Amino acid sequence: MKKVALGLALIGALGMMSFSTKGPNLSKELKSKIKVHNPLNFNQKDFVLVSFHIQEGQIVIDQMNGSNDHLKEEIKEQLSTLNVKSNYQENKSYQYKFTFKVE
Repeated sequence: MKKVALGLALIGALGMMSFSTKGPNLSKELKSKIKVHNPLNFNQKDFVLVSFHIQEGQIVIDQMNGSNDHLKEEIKEQLSTLNVKSNYQENKSYQYKFTFKVE
């Protein structure tokens, strides 16, 4: 069975500003907690774009788009139930591009 690796890419100036070396690293936290169990098509590069904010330690999804409906649902479900440990700015908009590849 092929392993699916999740690569996180940060998009947008708001997201880039929030991940300086002085503050907590949301990108690393998400990468360590999000696990995808959906097999991918070799001929297609799959991605999911997500815009969200954090409210009381919970991720609240504002918008979502992607190349694969199954991946979108899986990411949505995992982000919606995820508790973030570090203190990130509440109600600040974060934008991520989750990219997927087969290892």
